[in-house]
Amino acid sequence: MTDLLTAFEHLGKVVRPTAWGNPVDLPTIRAELRARADRPGTTNGPRATWTYEYPDLDKVPDAITACEAALKAADLHEQEVWALQTVLEEARDVSSEAKNHTAEHVTGHTTKVHGNITPDDVAAAQEVLQRPTDPGQEKTVDAESVAEAMRTCVQRLEIEGWEVVVDPDMAADMSVLGGKHRLKVRADATFAPCAVQQLLVHEIGTHVLRRHRAEGQRTPVARYAVGSAMRTEEGFAVCRENRAGVNFNARDRVYAARVLAVDIALRTGIVDVVDALAEHLDIDTAVSMAVRVKRGLENPHEPGANVKDHVYFTGSRMVEEHLKAHPDDLGLLFATKWPLEELPRVKALVNAGLVAPIPPELTDPGIVL
Repeated sequence: MTDLLTAFEHLGKVVRPTAWGNPVDLPTIRAELRARADRPGTTNGPRATWTYEYPDLDKVPDAITACEAALKAADLHEQEVWALQTVLEEARDVSSEAKNHTAEHVTGHTTKVHGNITPDDVAAAQEVLQRPTDPGQEKTVDAESVAEAMRTCVQRLEIEGWEVVVDPDMAADMSVLGGKHRLKVRADATFAPCAVQQLLVHEIGTHVLRRHRAEGQRTPVARYAVGSAMRTEEGFAVCRENRAGVNFNARDRVYAARVLAVDIALRTGIVDVVDALAEHLDIDTAVSMAVRVKRGLENPHEPGANVKDHVYFTGSRMVEEHLKAHPDDLGLLFATKWPLEELPRVKALVNAGLVAPIPPELTDPGIVL
């Protein structure tokens, strides 16, 4: 089993779809789009094509071969075999097409992985965006205070081996590095009190707790995110925000706007996406969101989208609907990192004694508050 885990751990390090799908020189791309927004009626400015780099791509074939050999030698439950074979299939798929940046491929691949939006999803998102905005809370909580709140949550959940660090050299306000068991907060970031509560439920009460429970199962395969796992992962986190009552207007609008961004990007280019989003968001957020929805494309000015960002909104609707119909499945969602549609496979592992649902007392999203 050690050889198997080592092989798949290495595979996870060299298969890097995010690195391969982010265009080179993102800050300049954002600045060009932002500058164009300062010149109403102008469509000139943003570069016509994006370029990409492919770190570690050449290492993937050997890593896959090592995983195949280790898997062949292992004695596993059929669902464990299924999960690892799925990981290998996804690695082959994403690496073989890493340099294919046509709009057709990026749209098709991301839709295959994450699903697509429906007219009902778009209508629901537009309804959120049409609600009156509120002024929101002032950002009065500094990074050190947020980090200490996170440490308290981790201790309360009795999660060991994770660290919370304040880092001056990062772009995002905060990030979760699951593989390194590390939570990072940017040193100069400030947060509204409502945003701190939302982060605690979303990041620690869902992402960290779910990974911790999956890593503690008898089968190590539970920790691998297979198939359309992100839609469940992020949708579950947003669902728990809503159930804990820590969602707030500005965050809800961001989730909804991501659906609108996908819808528009599928039909037109990045300039039109920015203009449409700017009707609902500040210009910097609109630019960043438009870039995200065009990631992976060589030509961001043609119709096509990386549809991944819709999963926060559509995934929360999917998970909430499922849990209303099957409330007993709540504990199972913490047993593995697998997507909602694979719960029958998770139940097979439960019956085999290889995984166990989370205890009921830990399912309350308010436990971290």
